[in-house]
Amino acid sequence: MAMDSDTAKYLMALDSQIQGLWKSLKHHSNAAEHRERAREYQQKADRIEQQMLSYKTELSASIKTLHEESARYTNVVMVIGYAGYFATWGFTKDILGKDFTAFVGLMGMLSVAVFCLWEMFVILTRLQAVSELGQIFRNMISVEDFEPLRDEQMRREANRAMIIAPVHKLVFTFSLTAMAAGGLVMMHALYSSL
Repeated sequence: MAMDSDTAKYLMALDSQIQGLWKSLKHHSNAAEHRERAREYQQKADRIEQQMLSYKTELSASIKTLHEESARYTNVVMVIGYAGYFATWGFTKDILGKDFTAFVGLMGMLSVAVFCLWEMFVILTRLQAVSELGQIFRNMISVEDFEPLRDEQMRREANRAMIIAPVHKLVFTFSLTAMAAGGLVMMHALYSSL
């Protein structure tokens, strides 16, 4: 006996629902296992995120320290260079002539002006960082909130250092080039006077 089309549709729908029920029951029995696996993966992800945050914080502190130490060393070298430059300029004014004396003085003053303006900018940037830290302490934050705020502050400082470092190279190069130009003129005048 042949099955009519309506009965066939109902049987197909019933079979589909039974298959779905079996899948659901199978999934339900595996659900606890899947939840446990998901919890383990979440714990691993949390540990990795904490490690990444720790590495970022350490890297930020390293960048800031390296920038400060290199800037300190550069400043010491520049101060010694300026002392030698202007001392030599004072001794060579008589043999340089009017034009060369003006050129050497102009190069020295340009170098000092750019260097001092840069250092004032760096001081203002550091004062801003100190102000941000002061605001954290003034707001009487909780112990739980302090660590993330401190880490964020260190990251901001590292970002500033990464932005400032290339500009510092340009300022140093310009100041050194201007000083070297004046120094070469003084050396030539000294050599010619021998």
